[in-house]
Amino acid sequence: MAARVEQGEAPSLLGAASGAIAVALFVAGATAVGDLPDFDASGSEIAAHVGEHRTGIQIGAALDAAAIPFLIWFLATIAGVARTSGPAPRRAAAIAFGCGVAYVAVFAVDIATLAVSALHPENLADAPELARALRDFEWIAIGTATPLGVAMLAALGALPLRHAAVWPRWIGWLAVGAAAAYAFRIGTLFTDSGAFAADGVLGLILPVGAILAWVLAASASLAIGARGGA
Repeated sequence: MAARVEQGEAPSLLGAASGAIAVALFVAGATAVGDLPDFDASGSEIAAHVGEHRTGIQIGAALDAAAIPFLIWFLATIAGVARTSGPAPRRAAAIAFGCGVAYVAVFAVDIATLAVSALHPENLADAPELARALRDFEWIAIGTATPLGVAMLAALGALPLRHAAVWPRWIGWLAVGAAAAYAFRIGTLFTDSGAFAADGVLGLILPVGAILAWVLAASASLAIGARGGA
């Protein structure tokens, strides 16, 4: 079903597709970085891995950083569509945009920390505790942004569910499900092993998979509407 954008301004096709572009760049970056040592690995293991996979980590960090402006463009496109749909949709889109920008700012810090670890891997080998500290900060920083991610998804879900704006209702329900799944990521603040760890099923795989799936579906729906001239 095409995006329901008739109540607001029609988005540009590229702006609507920018969410999918961001997802593609993020997945490419994660692929380039490759598998990391377990989150509870020792500093020596982390330092050895960074030294061995330095180039891939740097390429992955660059690709992930490139995804950030596309995600912001996507959120701005949503705000533009909602702007002329009335005060309530405009307010929900503004909340989503603000939380989204704050969230990706923390993500940028996360990626910068990963890049720092790969810049001088010899320093990590000499000081394994530094490797451990950088890895902890990298993953826990994005964990503290969990409420921002949940609030962003909730506000985006409210657009079709409460205000019949921007998307069909199923995209709204998908956003609600993604917000619930992403909320589990707050558990990364309390443990370094198990399902809630930063590399666990509930700390990484489920929440990140949920938010990526939502962005991809929402972007595709919006792009279909833009291409059809909705």
